[in-house]
Amino acid sequence: MVLNFFQPKDVFDRFEYRYSDAEPHYALVGPNAAAIAWIPYYSDPGQLPEGEFQRRWVEDSSLGKLFETGNREPPPEYSGPGDFIRDLEQNDFRAAIVLDVPTVFLDQDRKPVLIQFMAMARIGYTPVRFQMAHLAKHFEGTGSACGHILEDGIHIRLFVRYKLSLFGQIAARFYTGQWPPNATATIDYRIDPENRRAEISFTGTVVPQLTSYVGWKSVHEYRIERLSRVTYDSFVYSAGCQDAMSRPPHSEVVRLNKSR
Repeated sequence: MVLNFFQPKDVFDRFEYRYSDAEPHYALVGPNAAAIAWIPYYSDPGQLPEGEFQRRWVEDSSLGKLFETGNREPPPEYSGPGDFIRDLEQNDFRAAIVLDVPTVFLDQDRKPVLIQFMAMARIGYTPVRFQMAHLAKHFEGTGSACGHILEDGIHIRLFVRYKLSLFGQIAARFYTGQWPPNATATIDYRIDPENRRAEISFTGTVVPQLTSYVGWKSVHEYRIERLSRVTYDSFVYSAGCQDAMSRPPHSEVVRLNKSR
């Protein structure tokens, strides 16, 4: 099942999927899952950890431009969805995707009857700084999002595809000779009602970074400062306008709360 009209939004939308018309006996509620894609801001190669990126900055102006259009680092936790949305309103991130209050209703035989959850996706911004680091114009990116409830058990997948604004795409073409690829981020939320647990997996392209949250607390942060030259080039020189190479997913197993 595709979640119709699931597009990048400023607010959470409610979705539900019914398995049967049986009477719900009880519900299992899982923690939220969220991911923010962002680029770290560095104005000088000496600020980078020692490695290939630091050495490459001198010879590759496009790498310097990547970090000069970086974002502030997301916080380690949020108090809830309102706090999360207020943070996104600063327009200092590349993309964000959230699945909140996932709830599965079961009959007395522990068979799924209904799934309900809230979802939101936002396409972010590329800061372009002028003269002083704190003076920046934020160019909104372009992209799309979708959701699916897959047939292999209770499995919700949210997906966002995004890239630079037109201004950024032209600049990337100028500096690298390539049209930039699409970046992606995905949340897979699999619910196991028999054992009252869920597995939450986060994945995305090798650029940008991805900070993942479960229960509004950061559980994993993929960082790009130590990417190898080969891995970075796999992103920059992907076939233009296609999805870039993705990294392996990070997964968390969580306990579900039972509610009558």
